[in-house]
Amino acid sequence: MGWGILAGGLILGQFGELLRLPAWLQDLSPFRHSAAMPVEPFDPTAALTMTAIALAGAAIATYLLRRRDLTA
Repeated sequence: MGWGILAGGLILGQFGELLRLPAWLQDLSPFRHSAAMPVEPFDPTAALTMTAIALAGAAIATYLLRRRDLTA
């Protein structure tokens, strides 16, 4: 599932305009919100937002992993 999410984000971010996908669908990709560093200035807001989302996802995954009902 993780590889599928990564592949979907890459496809939406890199090929969204080429495939003429709607802007709201392209905005689902985190790669669309990161700055192209040599051309655009660094935007700390986007980086901090993506970091917060990643940390929240990791915290939820850790919670769900510990909650499993394994008897081995």
